[in-house]
Amino acid sequence: MTVQENTDTRCWRSSGPRCPPNVGAFGYKISREGISAIEDYVAKERSADFKKWKSPALFLSPATNAHGDGRLNPRVINTVFNEECSLACVEGRTPHDARYAMGRHLIEITGNIAAFQRQLGHTNAACSIQKARVTEQELADALDDR
Repeated sequence: MTVQENTDTRCWRSSGPRCPPNVGAFGYKISREGISAIEDYVAKERSADFKKWKSPALFLSPATNAHGDGRLNPRVINTVFNEECSLACVEGRTPHDARYAMGRHLIEITGNIAAFQRQLGHTNAACSIQKARVTEQELADALDDR
């Protein structure tokens, strides 16, 4: 997995044995702030983790983790996410909620469901529409703003 950047695009590319068959590489756009955070992780933390795990994965479990193969698993991701939520005084959210919050943010900025669909990797627009549900309050606000 690599992060590629040029003047036109910042993209997370993923390909390899864990990708679905016949799909090939896929990419996700990443903000400059996100690219900066990844570069910071690579510069400050990844080398110590790589020394222990020797894994080609971009994000690795901390070298202090006594178990596993170095790859992040759902338990590790949820633990880190829950710790960050606790620091931010946010309750009852999951990494999946954050994924869809980003998609909804794209819709709010662009007004385009296709942006949501593309960023989240949905092949079926109906799936994107279902996940991008409008709340009753949002609908009322939109109607009042006409």
